[in-house]
Amino acid sequence: MFVFLALVLCLSLNRAASDHYQFRVIKEWRYVNYTWPNEEELRSATATGEYNPNRCVMTGVDHYDGYYYIATPRMFAGVPITLSRVPDGGNTSPLLEPFPSWRKNRIGDCDALQNVQNIQVDNAGNLYVIDSGRSNTIEHHQSNNYCPAKIVKFDLKTRDGEDMAKEVFRYVFPASVADSRVNYLYELVLDDDFVYISDNSKHDPGLIVFSEADMKSWKIRHGTFKANMNATTFNVSGTLQTHALNLAGLALDTSKEGERTLYYSPISSYTLFAVNTSELKNPLTTTLKNVQLIGRRSSQSDGMIADDQGVLYFGLLGSSSIAMWDTTQSGFRPTLIAHDPEYVQWPNAFSFNSDGELVVLCNTLAKFIAGTADLNQPNFRFLAGNVSAHSYVHNSMKFNQNTEHVYFSSVKPNVNTTQRTIGQPGEAWDVNDLLIRDDLPHPKSGASAAKFGACLLVVLACAWMLQVRN
Repeated sequence: MFVFLALVLCLSLNRAASDHYQFRVIKEWRYVNYTWPNEEELRSATATGEYNPNRCVMTGVDHYDGYYYIATPRMFAGVPITLSRVPDGGNTSPLLEPFPSWRKNRIGDCDALQNVQNIQVDNAGNLYVIDSGRSNTIEHHQSNNYCPAKIVKFDLKTRDGEDMAKEVFRYVFPASVADSRVNYLYELVLDDDFVYISDNSKHDPGLIVFSEADMKSWKIRHGTFKANMNATTFNVSGTLQTHALNLAGLALDTSKEGERTLYYSPISSYTLFAVNTSELKNPLTTTLKNVQLIGRRSSQSDGMIADDQGVLYFGLLGSSSIAMWDTTQSGFRPTLIAHDPEYVQWPNAFSFNSDGELVVLCNTLAKFIAGTADLNQPNFRFLAGNVSAHSYVHNSMKFNQNTEHVYFSSVKPNVNTTQRTIGQPGEAWDVNDLLIRDDLPHPKSGASAAKFGACLLVVLACAWMLQVRN
């Protein structure tokens, strides 16, 4: 009888454990590759340098209706597609499908997308895309200033001919707001009819405010948008670099009687700042008057996001960690929820899927900038953990107000990619290596099985002791 009850208890604990995973790998790539129309176009693109997997980096992600939408900015030459999507299920290392089409990603065509760093889906299924218009932005003295910066809105629920989504509108920023020669539109958050965009420009950093209702924009400049020169040294998983990186990460909390708080930080900074959005919505605002210094973090951060319950999530680059802070509580007391020097290398972007999971894109960006990325090792990962919440854009529909956030101590590496070997860092690779792929099945966390196994051993040990006693 004792053994039977203990086994029932183990099964119950195992089921509960499976409901609340630790962070686990749900997607993983060694390099970025796309769904080419045919083999000849892939061969041609690699021969001309239009496509170079050493130069393709994922930086932005959001989820909607069975797909992850992914930004691959043209920071370097060799990036044929700047916006794509992949299914959220099935293969673990899928090819990226150009979105909304190959034609709408054509480089040098100002009607197409040129350089997308980040994206955001609203709660009505509209995808907002920020496009700097410039390309090769990291290549020294080789930046191509083809097109003006713009923001484009797509209706993900409606196709438009060969395009997988219908373009609702596009707005081209005036040069006084986003100079096509120097801008770098980095992150965006949605606040009803307003969009707040960080301009990570080396020469003119600032916060761009776009009013969709009025189809107008303005730029706000402030000293807190600039890099802190005491925070320009980065040591990310052994890659040491020095960069003065300006305003990047943005996060918007849930509505509090019509007022919201925008959290922000330069990448080269240890400080988290905030401002009330009422100050941003005035078109006459050119600088900030009421900046709040929220607190100091243990390391620099890139992306961040808030959920629909007022919890802020952000990465800590120097410690390869993910942290959270409940903005509804007094005092800035972040909690570490994941730490792994191998799997949490440069947490660049955050999103939520439809299962109440926080999804983190880690992209080993420091290695790509340094030119040391090894395409035989995983470089891009989507990590997911159950936090029982939705994105801040769903502030009117709670996921589960009675469920506390689940804390995690480490990443569960349950994936082994089978993308083919294409050469060591700096060595030549063959296009044939990109043509044959073995994709992986969707991974499942091994945590619950391990817990059940341990519990079963305890049960057997107890049964043995009872038998000996009798």
